[in-house]
Amino acid sequence: MANSFRIQSNWKRWTQPWQHFDWLLLAMPTALTIFASIVIASTQLNQDATIFGWNHFFLGMIGIGITLWVARIRYEVLLQWQWI
Repeated sequence: MANSFRIQSNWKRWTQPWQHFDWLLLAMPTALTIFASIVIASTQLNQDATIFGWNHFFLGMIGIGITLWVARIRYEVLLQWQWI
């Protein structure tokens, strides 16, 4: 009983900061990136150079990772960098 409570409290502690995150706003660019990667790769099926679709996909995933990282930073810290 106590062990399940500990697991549940750890889960809540991890998910609590993401409670007010707009998941639709993240899902739309992710879906668009995946769709664009498929389209780019499909235009080059009959050619030897098919790396551009994968390149677009990996760079998009890196961008989404950076987006999630910036979303976790407190707003006051971001205000210190507004001059950039």
